[in-house]
Amino acid sequence: MKLDKTKNRVYLDDVEYGLRTNLRRPLLQKALFLPKGTKFSSDCLNRMVDKARQHENKFYAQFTYACKKNAEYSSDCLDTGRPEYYRDLKKLAKETEQCWKL
Repeated sequence: MKLDKTKNRVYLDDVEYGLRTNLRRPLLQKALFLPKGTKFSSDCLNRMVDKARQHENKFYAQFTYACKKNAEYSSDCLDTGRPEYYRDLKKLAKETEQCWKL
């Protein structure tokens, strides 16, 4: 998934870390044990990418204009939105397993 490199670098680091640890790594670990010939539904995978983008957009909103208790772009806003973003990615990883056709 390509990220908007114009966004805050600290924010992007958090997004990349979240994608790597909560989505990519769990899926790769399971994929290693799939039998040869396993097919992937491209429609399903495209939906997964769309959902990942939606979660990222929601996280960005919590970091910027939707952050009410602290200043926009503050580490407090980032810290507030991070747990929900990571939870959403973990759920998405489980949903994505349905894209595998055995």
